[in-house]
Amino acid sequence: MRKTTILLLGFFWAVLAGAEELDDLGVVKAILDANGITGVSAEEIVKTDSTGRVVHLDLSNPEVAKDYLREVPPVIQHLASLRSLSLRGNWLKSVPDEIGNLTELRELDLGDNELSSIPSSISNLSALERLDLRDNQLDEFPVSILDCTSLHYLHLRGNNLTALPEEIGNLKTLKELYLKGNRLETLPISIMELELSYLELLENNLCDLPAELDAYLKEDNLRYRDYQKCW
Repeated sequence: MRKTTILLLGFFWAVLAGAEELDDLGVVKAILDANGITGVSAEEIVKTDSTGRVVHLDLSNPEVAKDYLREVPPVIQHLASLRSLSLRGNWLKSVPDEIGNLTELRELDLGDNELSSIPSSISNLSALERLDLRDNQLDEFPVSILDCTSLHYLHLRGNNLTALPEEIGNLKTLKELYLKGNRLETLPISIMELELSYLELLENNLCDLPAELDAYLKEDNLRYRDYQKCW
């Protein structure tokens, strides 16, 4: 038993060591192999730049031939030029910390998975403009998002959020915020500091908002879907 374990560990570390020698398509193939996906080739789900580096990777379902991703291996960190990553519609329960090494990311779609949290390393993605976390199992607002200072679009529809942090007002570049279908009972006053063009609040439990916040939500320059006063 011990010998088998040692051999497996040796194989694991050999794979990690070899990852740095893979080109970008090799990294994508390693991700597919780790999930036993054979119905699609790496070339079908990527876009590359003029130097051959992968800048767009679509691992959403059904793009991977209806084989669901169950894990994102750390090898993904070697896609250093990646700007757009979609992992939508899989069975992911976690995302590796190494995703924070993808510092060129502009768009990250993690929607429709089984995530109850996201790694704190997301805070390293200072170039991130669009983050989609809809239809997951988030009970708390991921505070690491607050360090994504280029964020324009944040989608959190269909989670289990009960509150937003007061610090959400620090997301000065945010233009669209989607919060439909959570468990919010109030909103932080700091949300009024955001220059939002769209705010979605349906299907929450916003029974008793402060008068100034209620007035803010009804301003003509804010396009939003009306919120329910109570269930």
